Amino acid sequence: MHPTAGTLPVVIMQRLGAAGDAGRYTASVPRKVAWVNQYELETLWVKGSLTDVAYSFGNKVRLKTGERAGEVGKIVALLAVEPQPDYVIEYADGRSKKGR
Repeated sequence: MHPTAGTLPVVIMQRLGAAGDAGRYTASVPRKVAWVNQYELETLWVKGSLTDVAYSFGNKVRLKTGERAGEVGKIVALLAVEPQPDYVIEYADGRSKKGR
C-alpha cells in the first residue's frame, strides 16, 4: 500500500493465542504497515491495534509541564503516531489541548 495525501503510517498489531485459553499466553505481533486516514487511525487505536501508543481513550493523565502542569485530564483523541504519538487531552473545565 502506498501513501496518499492525508494518510499516516501505522503498524497494525494482531493478538495471538491458543483458542479457548481465555487470553492466556497471548502476545501481540506486528501484522502489517498501513497508510490510514484520521478516522481509520482512531478506529485502530480504540481497538488496541497500534504499536508505540502509550495511552488509550479515556486514560487519565497528569500534565508535567506547561501552563497546566499538575492538572489532570483525560485522553480523548489520537492525532498522530509519527514521529511520536500526539493526543488530545480534555480537562475538567471542558477545554482541550494537544499533548504528548
